[in-house]
Amino acid sequence: MDRMTEIPGDRTAAKFAYAAAGLGVMGVASLGAMYAVEVPKGGPFVFGTINDAVGGVFSLAVIPVILQIHRRIPPGRAADAGKWLVPAACAAGSASSFLLIARKLEYKPSTAISLAAMTVQGGWLLLANRALLSSKGYPEDLARLGTAIGAGLWGHCPWQALPSRSSFRPGSAAGLAVPV
Repeated sequence: MDRMTEIPGDRTAAKFAYAAAGLGVMGVASLGAMYAVEVPKGGPFVFGTINDAVGGVFSLAVIPVILQIHRRIPPGRAADAGKWLVPAACAAGSASSFLLIARKLEYKPSTAISLAAMTVQGGWLLLANRALLSSKGYPEDLARLGTAIGAGLWGHCPWQALPSRSSFRPGSAAGLAVPV
């Protein structure tokens, strides 16, 4: 199937998806700038703060997209649990970013919460898109892309929480990792 059968809410969710994609690009750019410019100098981490803010907004922007995708998943207990668990994880990840910026939460707990939220998101993306592979009215290539993104997130994030003396952690892309 080349085109998705449109259901109510798709156009609104698409706007949030494009906004999230733009925020994702900003997040990667600010993280890259932080590691290229600020980490070698030991601060002042303005790009890091920008990245935290962008990540917090991103986590909120993806909630309508997740809820819209959920509407297409075949019903079941696991799907119903995901409908509440994943947006709650997104909200928790967002809150941890904003609490870090406000200096109400320290870096390590904030990072742990954010990584846990991304791990939940990745697991849901993996499972939801696998279910959508067999669903009529949903493009197979989009479900495969979602499955790959979910697998990448799910496989990448849990390793970041492991204590290590180096920046390399198994599963991390090109050995880059979030320092914890």
